[in-house]
Amino acid sequence: MQEDQGNINMKENQQVLSESDIIHYQKQILQRCPRSLREKVSKNLSDSIESYLEENSSVTKEEFIEHFGTPEDFSFELFESLETDKKKKRLFKNHCIKIGIIAIVFTFIFLFAITSIIIIWRNNIDAGYYYETTIYDESISE
Repeated sequence: MQEDQGNINMKENQQVLSESDIIHYQKQILQRCPRSLREKVSKNLSDSIESYLEENSSVTKEEFIEHFGTPEDFSFELFESLETDKKKKRLFKNHCIKIGIIAIVFTFIFLFAITSIIIIWRNNIDAGYYYETTIYDESISE
């Protein structure tokens, strides 16, 4: 019982989280985000904070920071996850480019082979056998 009172007294000594603290926390995170991602991050962060506050009605600043991390830590983790996504996208793009180049090279090789076969085949058909004949005209005297 005394431990519970000690925890309550400790909690009273800590600052209770206010709406302005939440707004300040969000602004600090959003300042570290690229402009293109701010809207998405803001929405996701607001949803996360809202659900956390619904589950935990009286939260102190320390508990809030312990749960979400400092704005610097939160931003760092966000960038790490973005870098992983970017790397995956880049690898997939490089993979697609390699497959495309290989397909183009094989297409050219195939077309070259088919064209060569057609040319050789046509030359064999058109190439008749020519015999040399010599005609002597006896009317021409020497």
